[in-house]
Amino acid sequence: MERSLLLYSIDDRTRALTQKLATEYGERFVEEYLKPSLQSAVRHSGREVSELTENLLDPYTGLSVFFDHYAFSRRGKERETLAKTTCEALSRLAKEKPFTDALGLSDGEVFWQEFLAISDEDKRKPQEQINRGVIQGMLELAQEIYRLDGVGSICAWVKAAVENTGRIDAVFERIVDIRGMGPKTTSLFLRDMVFLYGLEDQIDNVDRLLLQPVDRWLRLSASYLVPDLEEDQCADWILAGKVAKLARHAGVSGIMFNMGSTFFGMKEVKNPEFFVACIERL
Repeated sequence: MERSLLLYSIDDRTRALTQKLATEYGERFVEEYLKPSLQSAVRHSGREVSELTENLLDPYTGLSVFFDHYAFSRRGKERETLAKTTCEALSRLAKEKPFTDALGLSDGEVFWQEFLAISDEDKRKPQEQINRGVIQGMLELAQEIYRLDGVGSICAWVKAAVENTGRIDAVFERIVDIRGMGPKTTSLFLRDMVFLYGLEDQIDNVDRLLLQPVDRWLRLSASYLVPDLEEDQCADWILAGKVAKLARHAGVSGIMFNMGSTFFGMKEVKNPEFFVACIERL
């Protein structure tokens, strides 16, 4: 047994709270937020939702869902407009010709031009400096995958990486390398894909921190439950690693704990000032 595991222990109360957040609140997050949101995004892509995970493996649908639900998740008031415009631009690429034609191109310039055209039609500034990187870059990632496997599905690429190597660090680094794709959005996307395809147990412990997008609710949960955590001074990646270890020792899914912390915060706490009072009521 690794030495760090021998030195790490949690009390029964901490274990019980961790398990409650991961099970009760994690399951509610999945049923009340994650699945409905992704099913809605699949429908926006023009596909009927029969089997969510199967639909996501389609190159066009997976990319459309990524833009609808993930790409602009940290963009505040602009999020919905950017997602709608980008998905419409993607739809235009696939309307006249098979989507494989776009995947077979050498770069994503044509996609960006569609986005520009729609922005001009709607009389909105395209904000090239902050939008072009993620819009063009994610299609170029799909094109890169297409050259490797002849399919071009980003979701299938994530799934295959875990199934073949047990690691997700290379996938994480490749996505983060795209201008405009930060580590939090990348972790959010990878967390959900790993969950949907039931791959968490296959991932090496060293990579599980990459499946811990850190929001204010996870930070508050960690500061309450993780031994000796200096919450205000802890970098996201350190906190993510500590949360992953807490989940292992509590015998729960780190992904479900992450989701459950977010759901508990959004639905039960609502104001961070009330966090301690709310979690102690559990």
